[in-house]
Amino acid sequence: MSNMSVHKPKFKNIPERTQDAFVQHHLPYELWMMRECLAAARKGALSRFQQNLQVEGFALHARNLIEFLKNGDACGFNPADFTTNAFSVNRTFIRQTLVDMINEQISHLSSDRTENQNEKFDEPQWLETADAIEKEFKRWTDNLIPDWAVKWAGRERMDEAATLEFNIEGHFGGACTAPTFSSSQVTGPTGPAPPND
Repeated sequence: MSNMSVHKPKFKNIPERTQDAFVQHHLPYELWMMRECLAAARKGALSRFQQNLQVEGFALHARNLIEFLKNGDACGFNPADFTTNAFSVNRTFIRQTLVDMINEQISHLSSDRTENQNEKFDEPQWLETADAIEKEFKRWTDNLIPDWAVKWAGRERMDEAATLEFNIEGHFGGACTAPTFSSSQVTGPTGPAPPND
């Protein structure tokens, strides 16, 4: 199997419409899905299958955001292209072991995949991952060039306008509260499901 490198297009060669769609639709979608999947995974599901879907959804969207914020090869955009010089890419904003856990246990079939429940990507790791992404993403939005800040303010809101509040006190292991929703948003069964695979 050959190892193909990914060559990102230069920002100036990406059509403005594509740039706008990335900031106003694709990034908000990834954030919304990450948050919604995390809330659902924390709430639990009636079946192991449903719970695993929620955890895997969270991990997928978290990985996409991590890849963008780290200026990784798998994302076609450099976060610094949208910001002032006050922002620089911080490739260590999240512990590499968390990214490795997502890659080994969620995304890839490898010899590193574990059956030991204590080594799985579970709620403490979900919260640490989300916390790191939320903080780094805020640092990114706080440093947007004014034109991009206006476009970000006008982004698609999905249904995040329904009072999504993501509060995590402290960086790691602090008191955590799940996203809160209006009563019209909460549907389906409650209670924990068996742990994710």
